[in-house]
Amino acid sequence: MDEVVVDPSLLNGRDGATRWMNLGWWERTTRYPEAAAALARQVGRAAGLRTGDHVLDVGCGAGDSPALWVREFGVAGVTAVEPNPTLATTARDRIDRWGLGGRITVQTRTAESVTARDGIERMDAVVAVDVAYHIRTRARWLQRLGANTRPGTRFGSFDIALRHAEDRERVARQAHRAGIPTENLWTVEEIVPTLTAAGFTQVTIRHAEAEVFAGFVHFARRQAVRLAAHPRRGGWRALGTALLLATAAQRLSAVVIGAQRGEGSPSGHSDTFDISAT
Repeated sequence: MDEVVVDPSLLNGRDGATRWMNLGWWERTTRYPEAAAALARQVGRAAGLRTGDHVLDVGCGAGDSPALWVREFGVAGVTAVEPNPTLATTARDRIDRWGLGGRITVQTRTAESVTARDGIERMDAVVAVDVAYHIRTRARWLQRLGANTRPGTRFGSFDIALRHAEDRERVARQAHRAGIPTENLWTVEEIVPTLTAAGFTQVTIRHAEAEVFAGFVHFARRQAVRLAAHPRRGGWRALGTALLLATAAQRLSAVVIGAQRGEGSPSGHSDTFDISAT
């Protein structure tokens, strides 16, 4: 997975209270920290997180998401992985300061490197908040995830997908500027087969273009001068993402995905539910 390059303070503000790094769920707020936390909650619900769970958090950033799983969902423990060394160190420091070090472990590593040897088969759920489309490649990672998790393991993710396969070339250049590899530009129709091939069943897909895209674009426009002034801190990456969403919004879908690891080896039938209207 590519290292995250956007400085969280550019998104959250300078007070240091939060260090979120996702597109946000803007249904009931115009404030970035609230929107970012709301998107994480959607992923947690999609994964069915509950009291006592042991969770693998992929791409935890500066530690806000694993803390939210513990504080709001009551999970027993979180193994969080973050490939950016600076962010991982920040996450560990903040988690220790919050007194959550006994329940959250942060490892400096990529999502792709986690295997059965790391105890992933003991996890009750795997969550990925707005990071899966950066993983090289998402499809291979999902295959490894399915191969290394036990039946019944729940999965929750926020992701971006093309509405139509013929738009892949049109979107590819803009996607690259936002840190999305071309090979990760899957379509909505490819989500279920990809998860099914990886061994997941009971797939749910909730479309969330209205809740995610417009709000982040509006936020980035308000912060455009500040973001543009800090290219080395990732301001241009944030603006590139906003540009992608603004210019290609009619070709992209925002999706919250839930699934469960099925019985047997990866492959087979998947029951699918579109819960866009819920």
